[in-house]
Amino acid sequence: MVATTEIAPEIYGLAVFVPEINLEFSHFLVRDDEPLLFHAGLRAMFPLLRKAISRLIDLSRISPDSATLDSATSSPMSAAA
Repeated sequence: MVATTEIAPEIYGLAVFVPEINLEFSHFLVRDDEPLLFHAGLRAMFPLLRKAISRLIDLSRISPDSATLDSATSSPMSAAA
């Protein structure tokens, strides 16, 4: 499950809790003319995060090939396409 909180106007925190390891991963979405998603979790959780983000913004506005998608890791996030 993803908990979504608007932490400032048009800035959202999305938290994914993984009970097996008792750890929460935080992600951030800035909903703007040029949106930014900062994905700070594991690749396997991206489909769950993607579903939550789709309730906040049109996913086509976030491209893995542009500066609109950033990650805490250096690996590309092709799952966003």
